[in-house]
Amino acid sequence: TDVHYTVNNVAGTTYVWTLPTGAVITSTSSTVSDVTANMGPAEGIFTVAVTATNTCGSTTETLTVQVQLITVAASASPASFGAPGSTTLTVSGAYWYDIQPIDGLAVSSGTNTTYVASPTVTTTYTITGNQGACINSTVVTITVGTASSPLTVSSTMSTCPTSSVTLTASGGTGTYTWSPASAI
Repeated sequence: TDVHYTVNNVAGTTYVWTLPTGAVITSTSSTVSDVTANMGPAEGIFTVAVTATNTCGSTTETLTVQVQLITVAASASPASFGAPGSTTLTVSGAYWYDIQPIDGLAVSSGTNTTYVASPTVTTTYTITGNQGACINSTVVTITVGTASSPLTVSSTMSTCPTSSVTLTASGGTGTYTWSPASAI
């Protein structure tokens, strides 16, 4: 989780930032008055110190920040379909969402938490949620298969009452059910 820190910049002053273990500065350098630090994947209360040094001496100030992570969740129903088709993509856990790629995606709710996805090929969507300073992301993959081939039924005809007829079914998906089953 990125946290932005700023102290008043005084000419001729250098600034040294001290971060908790595991945290790293993700923008600028550690010797300026304005930094962004990634506090890592953990929640908690962290202390950050900045030491300002100039010709008058040095002073250290500490800042305390509480980091709360958000959990972004996403699901697709159905998770797979034959093309052409669509699925409902539902997201939760944040206030704002960025979903990539946006091709074949349309918002279907006023709250921006439900989308209709109509990809033409198997697609992995990355959903990034933002809630204040907290950002997290997840992925969901929608599998797109080929359209079902049409169902074809054929038979051999016979005119003799004691002869048999061969029925053949092909194409389609799933299993076949013959009706009426008692006469077959």
